[in-house]
Amino acid sequence: MSGSTYPISELVSGTFQLLSQVAGRAGRGKLGGEVLIQTSLPDHYAIQAAVAHDFRAFAERESPGA
Repeated sequence: MSGSTYPISELVSGTFQLLSQVAGRAGRGKLGGEVLIQTSLPDHYAIQAAVAHDFRAFAERESPGA
């Protein structure tokens, strides 16, 4: 079985959301933390926006007509 049952936009949104959550949790507490992301698409806008903690840039790119 190949492919996904989810639309690409939901997968991209989920990726951004998950990376943002992980980064936020890693930064909590006195010691802070570090998140390492291994990807074959480092220039993808969802990855870049998550790394920059830039929800606005992600939302603008995801909005219809962008």
